[in-house]
Amino acid sequence: MSETDQSQQFPPVSGNVSDDANGIVSNAFGERYLFAVNRNAFQDTDASTVFRSYYGESLFEENTFYIIAGTDSGLLYQFIKTHGVPKGSRYLFLELPLILTQLVDMDDPQAGLAVTTGDDWLKRAIEMEVLDYALVNRLVLRRSLGVVHGHYSDYAPFLRKIKNEFDDLIHSQQIGINSRPFTLRQVENLTENQVPAICLKDSFRSKTAVLLAGGPTLTQLLPWVRQHRNKLLVIAVSRISRALLEAGIQPDICVSVDPHPIIMNVSREMLEFQDGTLLVNEYHLCSNLLSSWGGKKAFVGRRYPWPTSLEPENLAQSIGATVTNTAFAVAVETGIAQLVVGGADFCFSQAGYTHASGSADHEAGPRPMYGDTRVETNGGTMAGTTFTYLTSAKTFDLQAADALSRGCRVINPAADSIRLPHVEHLPLDTIEIEPLEKPAREILTVSLPPDDRETRIRLYKEELGEVDRVLEKLRRIKALSNKALDYNRRLFDQGQKGSGFHHNAKLDSIEKQFGGKYADTVKFIKHYGLQRLTPILRQHDQGVKDLEENNRLYFQAFVDTANELIELLHGARNRILSRLEEEKPQPNVQCLIEQWRLDQQPGRAIQWAQHHADYVSQLPEEQRQALHTFADTFEANMAELNELNLKRIANEGVKLDGLNGRAREYFLCRDEEGLLGLLAGLEEYRDAKQAKAFMPLVKGYLAELHGDTAAAIETYQEIVEGPAHIDALMRQFELHTKNQDLDTALQVLQVLSSTSSVYTPMFADLLQATGDVDSAVNIYTDYLLANPDDLNSMMKLGKIFHQYGSAEGVEWTMNYILGKDPGNQAARSMLMSLDSSQASG
Repeated sequence: MSETDQSQQFPPVSGNVSDDANGIVSNAFGERYLFAVNRNAFQDTDASTVFRSYYGESLFEENTFYIIAGTDSGLLYQFIKTHGVPKGSRYLFLELPLILTQLVDMDDPQAGLAVTTGDDWLKRAIEMEVLDYALVNRLVLRRSLGVVHGHYSDYAPFLRKIKNEFDDLIHSQQIGINSRPFTLRQVENLTENQVPAICLKDSFRSKTAVLLAGGPTLTQLLPWVRQHRNKLLVIAVSRISRALLEAGIQPDICVSVDPHPIIMNVSREMLEFQDGTLLVNEYHLCSNLLSSWGGKKAFVGRRYPWPTSLEPENLAQSIGATVTNTAFAVAVETGIAQLVVGGADFCFSQAGYTHASGSADHEAGPRPMYGDTRVETNGGTMAGTTFTYLTSAKTFDLQAADALSRGCRVINPAADSIRLPHVEHLPLDTIEIEPLEKPAREILTVSLPPDDRETRIRLYKEELGEVDRVLEKLRRIKALSNKALDYNRRLFDQGQKGSGFHHNAKLDSIEKQFGGKYADTVKFIKHYGLQRLTPILRQHDQGVKDLEENNRLYFQAFVDTANELIELLHGARNRILSRLEEEKPQPNVQCLIEQWRLDQQPGRAIQWAQHHADYVSQLPEEQRQALHTFADTFEANMAELNELNLKRIANEGVKLDGLNGRAREYFLCRDEEGLLGLLAGLEEYRDAKQAKAFMPLVKGYLAELHGDTAAAIETYQEIVEGPAHIDALMRQFELHTKNQDLDTALQVLQVLSSTSSVYTPMFADLLQATGDVDSAVNIYTDYLLANPDDLNSMMKLGKIFHQYGSAEGVEWTMNYILGKDPGNQAARSMLMSLDSSQASG
């Protein structure tokens, strides 16, 4: 859960002011703050009023862990401490070390409040049990006003770093809690995961392999691969099969891992390689794609999702986040001495292309908004990337370090790929290759165990027995859990006095059975049903009602999860029986057809019919026609998945929504390459009209970074409407103010005010500052009639009345504020001051 961007409520103004963090100022309410951080945010209004106006109640939800970037000179910390920490909530403030040296009395962990630096925050957060909150999606990242406004230049890179690490934390927790799709595929694939990939171990000792992934630089390596094809073991990820077909390259090994149906669309061309290519899949590959593959295959990871002595020895599941990590792991296990990678970029091209040509992602054009992080490339430039890619890159580098320790060097010849410490960047013409003694496919064929009817039948029968064994345990655990629910109800039933010990002992007995003879299956249930169990993790209160509810939630989660798993394993059982039927000389084709339809696996029906053409020709017309319709179903499914894939691409950054915010981030971080990358992407963007709406803003930022104020203003003035209009006006206002051209600054603010009432208070403030008090009062009055809950602006209007001696105006505004906020000390102080002056007069 991340924060909603409310920065437009307080328009950001970034100027080249001094970043001296030692300048402490005070306001009329006795509050001290750092001018470099907060400028004039608290000059006319006390901090409490400002914070209430900006955050509302969003900072005070129960059972929530707030990570807050910045402290607003300590005032935001004190505001929350004074308000009181809501039940079950915790706050961790992250601040720059230099700022922290200026602050005191800001760490009260007993009250659920803590402060640390941006470097140490994750360790401190774990100590405060942040992982429990992350598991139940009650973790929030918020920004202090100082970070929102960005006056202090170090805050922009500070926030970028924290956001990346926050996303990393969320992602790592989601992997654990979202394991259900992987387990579903694992059960569905029991009949498909037949050959453990460990059979490939050391089959290409001392040789060279090439790993082809889907990044933009892939096409740079393909001519070299064609030139040295017979000397190489070629390993490719499944999603680039279309590009390989167009290049005339068939891989020796194709790797695929995605459990989601969309992989069927992006990897469809892989099916053209069934004759001669080995498919290596993670155990959780989408069952539709896996069952559609008619060639040789081997799997990585565990066959069964529960502990069993029948689990075969195998290569471990990849530790990485992407298929490229799995392909890397497989390549190294073959014993190679050298791995050349292409398309393993983990970043985007300078123009914003995310994938290699030959993919739907590339055809959609550049995606300037997709990357949210900047990384250095082999060529020394900076490129955009995503959190997922960066996580995969870090794992890739760990894999490269491990490969080096095992005698395998890793080479990436692409200048535009991410720079990694353990991956060499070398020109292609310097790479030496030791030739293979025989074609790679022959070596692979020898490495694979026999694939015959008897072997398959033996495996299916073994799996059937294992499924039946676990089904029986699931039924018993479900029955015990239902009993436990009854015992728990009776234990806390006020009407059954004297029986508590008896029912408690029965609950303990069930728990002992869960931890004893049913331990393996209970572990399976907990892993699969984690989302049902996580709400219990935050139930720390130990009252009687809390204990009763915890027990009820716990055992009900076992009942519900067992029910779901029983249904899932019944499906697996029927699928195994269907596979056994497939192996018969004269199978019951109608039963097979029904199972393929139920599993939505038209590809498997097509494969079976092709391998049994003689038998199919003898079937009744009705069954032959049913088999033929599977081809139409397959094409219809592909068309539907293609539409979903195009929508996915559009949702992942093809649109330009928010590009002005990204451009501003690069501007504040003085990231000229980032702005140039946005500009390059806009120049190639598929909708030129949309792109032109943002290009002057980016060019204006670049002009400012180069110190050309006149050119920047002229460029911003080109934007007269559209999504970047307000950003351009704000930059003009800042630049005119810095040049002391207040008349022009007023004109810009007037346009801003007419565009959005959010900027009306700023317009009124500047009118007052330039001496036009009557206009300021009129504008404030009209604004407040339309926005009666903006107490911050009401306070400013009251100060104008006070400054110019309007007692009636002061009484009206301050009484209005107190009517809305009776505890507002600033309003009470002003009324007391007014009473004192009237008494002395």
